[in-house]
Amino acid sequence: MPLTVETCPHTGLRYGKLHAKQANLAAESPRRVLIYIAGLGGSVKWALGFLLRLLPGFDVVYGLDLQGFGLNDDRSVPLENGGVRHQQQSVITTVRYLLEQHPEASFHISGISLGALLSTLVVGAFPQRFSSIALFAPAYQPHAKTFSLAFQLRCAWGIISTLGKRPIQLPYGLAQLTQNPKILKDSQFDLNWRLQVPTGYLWSIQGLAKQAQTATAKLPLPVWMVIPGLDSICDPHAMRQAFQSLPNHPHHQCVEEGNLFHDVMMEAQADTLANQYLQWIDALDTLAETEEAELSPDQAVHSS
Repeated sequence: MPLTVETCPHTGLRYGKLHAKQANLAAESPRRVLIYIAGLGGSVKWALGFLLRLLPGFDVVYGLDLQGFGLNDDRSVPLENGGVRHQQQSVITTVRYLLEQHPEASFHISGISLGALLSTLVVGAFPQRFSSIALFAPAYQPHAKTFSLAFQLRCAWGIISTLGKRPIQLPYGLAQLTQNPKILKDSQFDLNWRLQVPTGYLWSIQGLAKQAQTATAKLPLPVWMVIPGLDSICDPHAMRQAFQSLPNHPHHQCVEEGNLFHDVMMEAQADTLANQYLQWIDALDTLAETEEAELSPDQAVHSS
């Protein structure tokens, strides 16, 4: 199934689009749509295998890459307007455009790492348009094992000495993202890969993480969260705390796997996770249909 690349006319952000073969989108509107937001340095292309596994459960799947990464790596990582805050507004504007394309569809949203944080803020902007949210290894807090005090001091010096413009190399590589042997042996992935970003941009993520923690505690819809127990990039304990802060809802679900690394979509267990997520989505739809059917008699009485 090829990935179609399209561009939002309002932001210039490119995004990927997958649609089910059985969905004749030219003739009818899709019924169920998924929006996926990639993380820091990530790309929808990295998650393509996982998104294809989810496609049978959706008519359309959109994959958004942030400015400076993936499909948008020809544009520099923003420092203006608060760095990641600029990305946040671009994502929200792009999502608004996608929502307008399918006004009758049931939308679900998901994201990984930084993309998971942005997903919570998107829901806050459009709380009535989403039926669920899936958070994969959300980056509420960096892991102290990897983001050491020495690294934080280097980052702070870059901000002081160059107003945040000095690039800094992130202290992790592919081996910290996944331990899937197929990925580590794949020639398209560079084992020596290290992402560099401006120190000011990296620092701005801390403020966004705090905002996302607050937004998570107010999410008005069912939440599916995956916590990778072997994550050394983002702190699993902070993920647990965020899940525990959620408003009461009978259909929240937390999947914590002790042998998963940070990028759960590239791990060998990705097939199992995809199936679990689709089962959860189907259960939500069945429940919604049941509740609608139960309300119908009352509505008939009131209308008479």
